[in-house]
Order: sequence, then structure tokens, then C-alpha cells
Amino acid sequence: MSGVPHGPEVDKTIRELARQAKTAQTELNRQAGTLVAKGHYEKAETLVAKAKTVDEFQARVRALREEWRQIRRDGRSAGQQRAQSTPLWEYYQPVLETLQAMGGRARRADLETEFESSHASVFKPGDTDVMAGNVPRWQKMIRRARKHLIEEGFIEDSSSPFWQITAEGKRAAKAQKPRGKEEKPG
Repeated sequence: MSGVPHGPEVDKTIRELARQAKTAQTELNRQAGTLVAKGHYEKAETLVAKAKTVDEFQARVRALREEWRQIRRDGRSAGQQRAQSTPLWEYYQPVLETLQAMGGRARRADLETEFESSHASVFKPGDTDVMAGNVPRWQKMIRRARKHLIEEGFIEDSSSPFWQITAEGKRAAKAQKPRGKEEKPG
């Protein structure tokens, strides 16, 4: 989430408040249980009542967190709200095509550089959004695609820093792309 200065810090503080309230409630319940075991029912009742109050407080903290999330969502600029982005599976073939064009083997950083230069013109607005680690979404998606490309047998599974395309990956890179509705002949 972005758009509100210090937004992540406020969110973290609210989460910590929720955790600490839960810890306090757990301790109150533990102490009440100890008092009941010793036969001190009136004192235990007082602690149980406090634990119920803490439970009500926790509900308000959950509502506060949801309210804060809404404030942060509303604080985004129009371009940031629900920006259309390319789904993960649509990266598979372009990654394979790029890897094939690079000779079938490349380091991830080099693959990303080549991918950007050859595919930046077709990025959707959300693809360039900056994500965690100050990395554009399209780079994160390429990194996530690796696992799926390995599972499909399109790139080799190795601990090497190189992405190596397989024979199956070469066939997939050359496969004809599905045509969109706008491209169908009339």
C-alpha cells in the first residue's frame, strides 16, 4: 500500500497494538484460571471481566486497522487505484522468447534488462508499479514465473545463477501466441 506518508509505519503500529492486546488478554485469562484453581472465584471474576473488556478493545482495534487500510487505499492517486497489470501466466512465453533470443542461457539480471528493452512498450499501467524492495512489478513477476517455468519443464531446475531454456522451453517460445478478439479476422 502507498499514497499516505508513513502509512506502513502506522499500519505496523496498529498490528503491534493488536498483538499486545491479545497478549494482555491471554495473560488475564491465565491469571484468572490460576485463581479459579486456588478457589479465589471473586478475584477470578474480576479478571474475566477485564479480559472481556480487552476482547471488546481488540474488536475496535480490528475496525481501526480496516479504517486505516481504507484511508491508505483512498490516498492513492487515480493511476495507482486498481491499475491494470499483466497476470503471471502471460509472462511465461515472453520470458522464454527473451531467453531464447539471448542464446538460451542468461543471468536473471541480464534477462530482465533484455526483457524490459524488448517488452516495455506492451507493459500495462500496473506493470511498472514499484513493489516491495523498490522493484517494479514486472521484474517481480519474472522472478515468480521462474518456479512455474521450471515446473512445466521449460527451464532447467538448478541452483546456478543462470536460467537455461530446455528443448520443451524452446518449443513453447516458438509456439504461436493466442490471438485476442481484436485481432481475429473479420
